Amino acid sequence: MASFGKAAAFACGSSECTGSSRPLAFTAGATFWVTPFLGVEGAYLKPGEVRLNGGVETLYNFTSGLNTDMLTMVGKLGLPLAYVRFYGFGGATWSRAHWDTLETIEDQTVIVDDVETKITGGSQGLDLYTQGWDWIAGAGMEFPVSKRLMIFTEGGRAGIKGDDRQGGEGKIDDRVLYIVAGIRVRLIG
Repeated sequence: MASFGKAAAFACGSSECTGSSRPLAFTAGATFWVTPFLGVEGAYLKPGEVRLNGGVETLYNFTSGLNTDMLTMVGKLGLPLAYVRFYGFGGATWSRAHWDTLETIEDQTVIVDDVETKITGGSQGLDLYTQGWDWIAGAGMEFPVSKRLMIFTEGGRAGIKGDDRQGGEGKIDDRVLYIVAGIRVRLIG
């Protein structure tokens, strides 16, 4: 599960929106515990697409979407107890994001000096492609269920920050809070 901090405010502004900025998330990676207390990890974190719709009835409507891919590199400090290892982590994220917005302005009819005039509306699409570095921090725990298999859960805050990949002035500065759970397989040892 993921939750974007500012996506709805960026997309909707002061208008009402439908949709959600809380998509499901997927992660895959590898952790190497140098000692039972110290580890490093590299992972891929993929929050699902954020899709928001809004507008003002009979005037305009819009649909905005945010797709994000993140690579994380963290150091881990662990506390192994009898059957569980608690850990905290911190490090860097590299993210690529794509904002897309399609806005449609409806045809309008106005009356000026008793003359009815139709103003034709239209549609406009906007795309922003960004990439950049930010930080990540969080905590988790893992439970062994066999010599090679562990169940884990963790949560964190990962920054999504970047400049326009096409050289424009656009930027993104958001964060995603996430909670994941899954299985880890021990390959060595």
